[in-house]
Formats: sequence, structure tokens, C-alpha cells
Amino acid sequence: MMELIKFYQMLGERGTVMQAERLLLSLCAPPSRVGFHQLVATIEYVMQHPELTNITRDIYPAVARACHTRPSCIDHNLRSIIEDIWRYGDMCKLKALFPNAQTYRPGNKAFVFTVASHLLLSRREQAAAHSAQTPSRNSAPGETDA
Repeated sequence: MMELIKFYQMLGERGTVMQAERLLLSLCAPPSRVGFHQLVATIEYVMQHPELTNITRDIYPAVARACHTRPSCIDHNLRSIIEDIWRYGDMCKLKALFPNAQTYRPGNKAFVFTVASHLLLSRREQAAAHSAQTPSRNSAPGETDA
């Protein structure tokens, strides 16, 4: 577990990790499973490295090194937890997040990249809302930007 904490710190903001955990918990992901933390780490890694698109060649090995396991174990654990989320999770939220996956659950790559994209979009929207509320430093008190 300490290795994952160090991995999270290496990747960046703990707040982003918390957002991923919160989203997965809202989808009813079981946090007691090893795959939960590996899924969070994988999502965070994808968010930090959007240029990487090959999940088996680039992403699983990096996450596996941080988790002191094999890439095949990461693949298996993610597949298992995604299946559990799809089987027992909140279907309304799942359909909102995955509108095209009506009958079949998404694969590991589709799930990870969709959740990462959703979190990145949320982060950008929050940053835009925050910057819109913050007055410019060049403005005089009481003035607003035009």
C-alpha cells in the first residue's frame, strides 16, 4: 500500500486521486478489492500521460512496477473490478458515463480512458469556473473584466 501512496505522490495531485476514488465509489466499486487501488492508479497514470494510448504495452507495466506485480495481474484485477462495477453498480450513473455501452460492459481500456477523460473534463470545467470567478490582478477594485 505504501508503494501506491508513493506512486500517487509521484504522479501528482492527491486531489485527482480522490476524485477518481470518489467517482469509482459512486459507481459502487468495492474498495476492499486490490483491483480498486490498481484501477485508481491506472486512471491517474492515464490522466498524467494522455499521450500514451497502448494500455498493455505502456500503461500496465508502469502501474505494475508501482504495485510490485505483473502487468497481467493488473489486467486481470482491472477486468474483475470493472465486471463487478458493471454487474452490481449504479446503472444510471454507468449509462450516463458510458452512453454507448447498453448491453455489454466496456473493456479495460475503454473504461479507464472514459473515466480519465471524464475526470480531466471535470477538472478543466472547475478550473474555468474558478478563473471566471477570480477577478483579474490588473483590475482596479470594483472593476470587472470586459
